[in-house]
Amino acid sequence: MARLASQQKMGFYPTPEKTLEAIKGCLYGKDNYGKKRIHLLDPCCGEGRALLEVFLHMGRGNKSWGVELDVERAAQASQDLSETVQGSIFNVKIEPEGAFGLLWLNPPYDSAGNGEREEMLFLKHSVKWLCRDGILVFIVPEHILENEKHRIWIASYFKDCTVFRIVQDEFSVFKQVVLFGSKKATRSDSGDPIPAPPYPYMDEVQEMPCYRVPVTDGPSLFEGDVIITDEEIKGLREEVKGRIKAFFKDRRVSKTLSPMFPLRKGHLVSLITAGFLNGRVLKPDGGFILMKGYSERQESIRVEDDREITTSTYRVGIRVIDPDAGRWYDIN
Repeated sequence: MARLASQQKMGFYPTPEKTLEAIKGCLYGKDNYGKKRIHLLDPCCGEGRALLEVFLHMGRGNKSWGVELDVERAAQASQDLSETVQGSIFNVKIEPEGAFGLLWLNPPYDSAGNGEREEMLFLKHSVKWLCRDGILVFIVPEHILENEKHRIWIASYFKDCTVFRIVQDEFSVFKQVVLFGSKKATRSDSGDPIPAPPYPYMDEVQEMPCYRVPVTDGPSLFEGDVIITDEEIKGLREEVKGRIKAFFKDRRVSKTLSPMFPLRKGHLVSLITAGFLNGRVLKPDGGFILMKGYSERQESIRVEDDREITTSTYRVGIRVIDPDAGRWYDIN
């Protein structure tokens, strides 16, 4: 049941308020570095509240960057963060590596299959964007760090690691911990190991550590790459049909609609792919062509830590049949 609840909310667990305040007290930096700034990255920022709080704590002269898969939460985050893109962190384009001084990572809590965890996949994919001596704030269920392989991997990339349970009266819900670390110049198996759970509560530790967040030039490229699934296309079709039906209930409205502005190519592709413009289309010479929207599943394989990870996406396009010419072709 816990896993189903996680999937329903897309693994979204906002950082509890008291814990957020305690974490902020462990981070410091300045906002006056000339052209350089402190750049903060949250690969699954939700509504952006946590990163906004850290951003305000570090100083308004810095910049906050968020990625969020959920459309509504991404829209909310875009109102508060410096830059927000809607999409999966595994598909966004961010350049160069080492562009951020702080990686705030409160990832989805779920299994990724093949013995992998979503929490570790997010960390392994995002670590390349953190600069040397950049600070990691990793918020995950405590049981993730019961796995020795996870602790060894983190220790190979980060030094000065400390781990704490979140504030005690907020711990019982999801039993989360916060791991702090400073990124090494290069991956190395040397250094202090990360101890196994259980860990002390943040509010019971006499003196919490402090981590200085370094400045960087920030990213030169920060773009999303939203994937449209078959389910989303079908859902859009029913929603639009319902709105059009309700619209025409008013007899004063003409059944012939003309858009206020010319449709862009992207609008036409969306309408055709959703099935609204399927069928015969007249050609200038008096003939006709047939059009049909389609989507195809594609799989891509990436290698991380000598392991192959397969990601399924969907490519959408338009299939055109020209009866007069006796041929067909795809546009995508």
